[in-house]
Amino acid sequence: MRLTVLSAPTPRAMRKQSCKKFLSLKTAEQTARFMAHNLKEQLGLAHDCAENRKTALTLLDTDASQYFLALCDLNLPDAPNGEIVSEILARNIPVVVVSANFDEDIYKRLMLQGVTDYIVKRTPDDMMYLMRVVRRLRANSGVEALIVDDSNLWCMQVSELLKRQRIMAYTANNGIQAMRLLREHPGIRIVLADHYMPGMDGIELTGRHPQNPHHGRAVHHRHFRGYGRGGALSPLRCQRLRVQDLLV
Repeated sequence: MRLTVLSAPTPRAMRKQSCKKFLSLKTAEQTARFMAHNLKEQLGLAHDCAENRKTALTLLDTDASQYFLALCDLNLPDAPNGEIVSEILARNIPVVVVSANFDEDIYKRLMLQGVTDYIVKRTPDDMMYLMRVVRRLRANSGVEALIVDDSNLWCMQVSELLKRQRIMAYTANNGIQAMRLLREHPGIRIVLADHYMPGMDGIELTGRHPQNPHHGRAVHHRHFRGYGRGGALSPLRCQRLRVQDLLV
């Protein structure tokens, strides 16, 4: 199952920051050229290509910060079992695995490692999907989000998913902490808030949350548990509070 995170509109200064290279690790030269051509023509992206682990590590050790993404083949001559993936992730570079075959066990292992996506290149639609993934990752550069939930586990899991999408995530356990973080980090433009929390719940937070160009999009997450206690959160009430999405 693929998780798609929609990117928020990115200020001009952040867009400049996001215009970097991607690193392509491919053993099939024809496939690498085809992918690079499409990404350059459609998205205007430059790239470096590495045909083996040694070359890839040399490029990364020279300047890993120039890469916002690595498109990775799992079968490199000197790393035939995908060993390069963990080495790229250790440098905080998102990895999208591009393969000719799908293996469920490998997919599960890669997801646990923290890769952003696993794309099987079989049809033109797969290439179009790859374009959308790359476009979204580039647009997400500089996007900051706030996760508000009294469950530390939930905050940790969502933070990890957003990190894979190149979104910087802050966490708070209640609305009071969230308000402090919003004041300290005015660049936060996405808020994911639970409903029932101690101190200040998601409803009160949403009502107090300053809706300005910096904060843009507020997303209210309401867990299914507890629905019916304290009254239902109606779509009309969400509209009055300027909540743009209600997830049950």
